[in-house]
Amino acid sequence: ESSLAEAEIEYHDKRSASIYVAFDVKDDKGVVDSDAKFIIWTTTPWTIPSNVAITVHPELKYGQYNVDGQKYIVAEALSDAVAE
Repeated sequence: ESSLAEAEIEYHDKRSASIYVAFDVKDDKGVVDSDAKFIIWTTTPWTIPSNVAITVHPELKYGQYNVDGQKYIVAEALSDAVAE
């Protein structure tokens, strides 16, 4: 065995399957539209059936976007990536 500096290690890009999923708002708490859906992204879609909740980060800004008559909520910083 030999020790390598981190700069000498070559990393290869790996592509993983991922999906976006829309979750219904169950309790809007008067903060979002009750008929909106939250968009989440995951690389483990097989876990979706066991999901019971999603969370939002208190320091991020979220926007509501209307697409084909449906309201979607997503982090503003990620809106361009989600729109692709």
